[in-house]
Amino acid sequence: MIPSGLLRVKIQKRALQPSFVQPDKPAIVTTATEVVERFAQAATEERTLGELMADIDEWCADRRDHRMVRGLVHLVRQRTTLLEVPEVDPIDLRRKAFSLAAERGPLALTPGPLDRPTADHILGEIGEPLGLSVEETRTALFSDLESQRPILGSAVTDPAWLIHRYNVALVQGVLQRATGVTLTLREASGPRLKQLFRYVKFYQLLFRAEAEPKTRTLTVRLDGPMSLFRASTRYGRQLAQFFPALLMQDGPWSLHAEVLWTKARHRKTLDLTHEAGLVSHYRDTGAYHTKSQLHFVKQFATTDTDWTLREGAEPITLGPKTVLFPDFTCEDGARSVHLEVWGHWRREALDQRLDMLDSHGRRDWLLLVSKKLCGSKGSDLPEHPQLLTFSEVISPRKVLARVEQLVPSER
Repeated sequence: MIPSGLLRVKIQKRALQPSFVQPDKPAIVTTATEVVERFAQAATEERTLGELMADIDEWCADRRDHRMVRGLVHLVRQRTTLLEVPEVDPIDLRRKAFSLAAERGPLALTPGPLDRPTADHILGEIGEPLGLSVEETRTALFSDLESQRPILGSAVTDPAWLIHRYNVALVQGVLQRATGVTLTLREASGPRLKQLFRYVKFYQLLFRAEAEPKTRTLTVRLDGPMSLFRASTRYGRQLAQFFPALLMQDGPWSLHAEVLWTKARHRKTLDLTHEAGLVSHYRDTGAYHTKSQLHFVKQFATTDTDWTLREGAEPITLGPKTVLFPDFTCEDGARSVHLEVWGHWRREALDQRLDMLDSHGRRDWLLLVSKKLCGSKGSDLPEHPQLLTFSEVISPRKVLARVEQLVPSER
């Protein structure tokens, strides 16, 4: 993310809009490329971070877009590796070096006929008992100062990635000052919604959700850090870190945030949609079906039945803070049953889900649970009409038999 002093936003009355850069603009691409190359060259030349940043300060001095450049630099710096130094106390090491230099001085710049000690002699003498070479001692001498550590390399090698990351970081910086965020998702797939709520729960965000099945719309209201009794910097970072997960949705979405801006906490609003073209930098690992699920779909298609199987798209809300996402939905005219496949599971989580279904009277929900992927030692599966186990493959015949028991035909 970008420090508040480097954020670039436009304000028109109450509306606040990040000053996004155009990913395909030649000047922007050139600048991002130079930032990436400067870090790569510094690693090749084994320069310290302080030396590189001094050059960048000089480079930015006369640029009108210096805040944008420094923002790009900050993002690359976050993914840059510095030389790891030996586990020694640099303060104690400096004390020994300065004391020994004063005792043996004056020091010579290079070895000469007078046989005066040099800095390398001093470093070698204090480093030898610690098992350090002269170069290791020189590096460790100021290892508590990040600017003095040599650059080993940067994970950012693609200027296009950096530009997209910068635009996302601008939004993240604004969200850290939000009192509340409202997300509206339309026509989202079940796997994508399930993926999104994994991030909601991972970052421990306070939320309320409401689904509208007819329009296939889900509204999610997230509390912002400024709405808490005591404004939390940590919660603000977690809300900001959640945002890139929203960008992986495959359907239309919109975001509305109420923000307290400036030290005077002026109330502003931020509005974004999928049309902003923002690109997530998170690795996409969640919107997929397992091999068991794919095999189930294939086998169901060959089963002689009046029931149809479709991907579970619409979320099901049970109360304001519970949202369930079916993997599939079986339908037969007016009858329907949602299927949720559990791979890895824990007994306590399974009991909670069954209790939840019982308390809300949801008979149209069937859990398909793997016998082999128990996540807690010694757990056995409970007996429940809305739970069906499987080993390697999910049997359509067994699923349909249990579905008929849950929602029997009125004929």
